[in-house]
Order: sequence, then C-alpha cells, then structure tokens
Amino acid sequence: MKTFLYTLLPLFLFILPLAAQEEAPAKPDPVLGTYSYENLLTSPDAAWISTGVESYSPRPALLAEITPALAEVDEVIIYYGSWCGDSKREVPRLIKTLTAAGYDVNKLRFVGVTKAPDNYKKSPDGAADGKYIYRVPTFTFHRNGREVGRIVEQPKVSLEYDLHQLLTTDNYEPAYPVFTKLIELEEAGLLSDPNVSGNNLRMLFGPYVYGPGTLNGAGYVLMGEGRYDEALKVMFANIRLFPDYANGYDSIAEVLAKQERYKDAAAYQKRALRIQPEDEGYQKRYYDYLAAADQ
Repeated sequence: MKTFLYTLLPLFLFILPLAAQEEAPAKPDPVLGTYSYENLLTSPDAAWISTGVESYSPRPALLAEITPALAEVDEVIIYYGSWCGDSKREVPRLIKTLTAAGYDVNKLRFVGVTKAPDNYKKSPDGAADGKYIYRVPTFTFHRNGREVGRIVEQPKVSLEYDLHQLLTTDNYEPAYPVFTKLIELEEAGLLSDPNVSGNNLRMLFGPYVYGPGTLNGAGYVLMGEGRYDEALKVMFANIRLFPDYANGYDSIAEVLAKQERYKDAAAYQKRALRIQPEDEGYQKRYYDYLAAADQ
C-alpha cells in the first residue's frame, strides 16, 4: 500500500500545478478609448486606480500654491496605458493631487491607448491622433481651449512641484526634452520636409537624448500613424546617435518592410544581427525579408 501511495505522489505533484495554472484568472483586456473619471471607476482599471489614489499623500504646502492656478485650467487630459507600469504609478497620484487641490474631477478626461505596433499609443476613437503622445502617461493641461503644458511619463521632481512649475511659470520643461523639439518640428511642418534628413535630426536631437529607446519609441508612434518617411528619419537619427543599438536597425527594417522595400529591410535586419547574432526574432525576420525580396 505504501509503495502504491509513493507511486501516486509524484503524479499528484505534477497534476497540482497544472490545475492551478488552469484556474488562474485571465488578464483583463486593456481599457481603450475616452472615459470620464466616473466611467473609469466602473472599468477593469478601477482597482489599481483606487488603490493608488488611496496610498499617495501629496505635500500640503505645495497644494496650497497649486490650487489658485488650477482654477484657470479648463480640462486635464490623461493619456495612459492599462498595460503600462508608469501609468499605474503616476495616474492615481495625479488624481489624488488634483482632487486634494480642489480640482473638479468632472474636468478630467482619460484616454486609454494601445501598445499594438500598428496603432502604437493610439486610441480606437482617434482621441490621441495628432496629440504627440510619445510616452505614457502624458498629462496635458488646457486653458481657454489650448494646451498650456504637459507632464510626460513622470514628473522630474514630484507631481506637486512639477505642477507648480507648469502652472505658475513660463519655463517648465517636461521630462524627455527631445519630444519638445520633435513637436516643434511637427508643428512647423519640418519633419515631413524632404530637405530635412535623419542626419540633420541627429544634430538637433543629440543634446536632448539620453538613451536609444526614446527616439525609437517616437519612430514607432509615427509608424503607427502610417507616416513611414517621418518614422525613418527619426529612427535614422537614432542609430547615428546610438550605432550599437541593435533594436534600432530592427525597427528601421520593420518600417522598410511596411513600405515593401524588402531588400533594404533585409540589409538593416542584417546589421541588427551583427550586433545580436543569437536573437531568434532577428534571424527569422531577416530570412522573411530575403524571401519577400525574391518574390
């Protein structure tokens, strides 16, 4: 009998984790589109928002100085991702800070965006289109119908301090200053100017970029908008600034493939492989592009 039980024990221990895996709840779909605060609290994001709001404690001294300036703000738009750790940290903190300063939550608008490559940081209702959302969360503050400032991904010091600087001075610069330069180019129509090259952008962006993922992510946003030439300019500038960044060449290859420039895509994919030869994804895409180029 003991022998029989000892024989069954390993089988039981094997089956138990499988049963636990089957019973694990599925992750909820990301919340996408435009929501009021009231509607958001009935969404799958309500739990982490409520927990984060409850746990954050803004500094009272700075709140007293923010309150009068907030009275002139017509609307705050919060672009965020349910899938994004920075959003899960900063969005509840902003809600707590604004409400503690007496701001009307009915003036908050939430826009959930996707991380799907073909619609990167976009909302299905178009609410993020043309808003230069390169990182999430992005908080935009509006006065008299126009944006007067934004906080990008996270405050540089604290939410209270950054809000004070944004609302009471004219020289607030959000994190990722390269995005400010990129927006300036966009609004002047220079990013789409054929006479502006990736090499020009390298010289402009260089002093404001601290890592290779920043411009690469901006290029993905442009790619998701179908603006392939602009995406390539930004990505070309990025690999000139960071020539050993394998993902930069991989991203360029992806954009070139969307333009059906498969021979060029294979060439850039090969450069990514030279840096990371063991990457199976890079290997597969390289041979896929070669095959497409031969058709």
